[in-house]
Amino acid sequence: TGIMERDIVLNVSFILNDLLKNSNYVVYMTRNDHLDKLGNIERVNIANYLDANLMIRIHCDSSIYPSNDGASVLYPAPLYHAVDIAETSRIYGEVIKDTLIKDIGMDDFGSYERDDQTGFNFSKVPNITIEMGFLSNPQEEKLLIQSTYQTRLAYALFHGIENVFNRSHIPSSD
Repeated sequence: TGIMERDIVLNVSFILNDLLKNSNYVVYMTRNDHLDKLGNIERVNIANYLDANLMIRIHCDSSIYPSNDGASVLYPAPLYHAVDIAETSRIYGEVIKDTLIKDIGMDDFGSYERDDQTGFNFSKVPNITIEMGFLSNPQEEKLLIQSTYQTRLAYALFHGIENVFNRSHIPSSD
C-alpha cells in the first residue's frame, strides 16, 4: 500500500502514550515525529539516565516470506550492559507479547534473544522491541494500516504493560 512502518508505529505510540499517561504512568517518548534523528544508543541512554522501569520500542515486522504473520518480541541477550536486565526484559516482553496476541487474536511469531542491537547492548533498564505484525503479509498489512486496528494494538500493548506491572509478573530479587 505504500504506508510506511514509521507512520503506523508512531500512531500506535501516540495512542499508547495517552493511555499510559491517563493511567498515571510517567512516559518519555524518544521520537515524536519523523524528523527525529536520535540513534538507538542515544535513545537507550535517555532510558538509562531516567532509570526507566521499561523501555519499549514498537515496530512492524517484515519478511521475504509473505505468509509470515503474528506478533513477536525481541529482548537483549545477557551481555555487555544488559547482563542484569536480560531476564527481566524477556519476562516483560513475553507478558506484553502474550497479552497482545490474546487481545488482538493474532498468531505468535515468537520471542527472540538478540545480541546484535546497540539499543539492547547498552541498556541498563528492561528493554524490549515488540513487533506488531508483518507489513510484508498482505492480510496483516491491510489491518495494520487501519486506524481502528492501530487503536486496538495500542490498547493491547497498554493491557500488556499493565500486566507487567502487576506484582505477580515481576521476578523476585532473591
